[in-house]
Amino acid sequence: MKTYKTNRNTSGAQSELLACAYFLELGYQVFRNVSSQGPADLVIWKPETHKIRFIDVTTGCWYQTKDGSMSLLSAARQKNRINKERAFSIEVLIVDEKGNCHMIGENS
Repeated sequence: MKTYKTNRNTSGAQSELLACAYFLELGYQVFRNVSSQGPADLVIWKPETHKIRFIDVTTGCWYQTKDGSMSLLSAARQKNRINKERAFSIEVLIVDEKGNCHMIGENS
């Protein structure tokens, strides 16, 4: 998949659109949340398996840890805490500063 750099002023909107393209390339049907509120940004459906997934998209960036390894920083940790209170599972997709998509906690 082609990567795109995100613009700081519009990174949230860009991240959601990049996430849509990511899931479309994986064969999902993608449905976006049209309001600014709600538990998930995207609902995706895989026609072959009939699997429905709820996705929260967040923008993140890579940083170097004290031991020299690289780690992806985002608001995902806080969102995972909120996720535990829901009756259904919301997965987190982080879009990094280069436009690459990273699923947190489950394989795509």
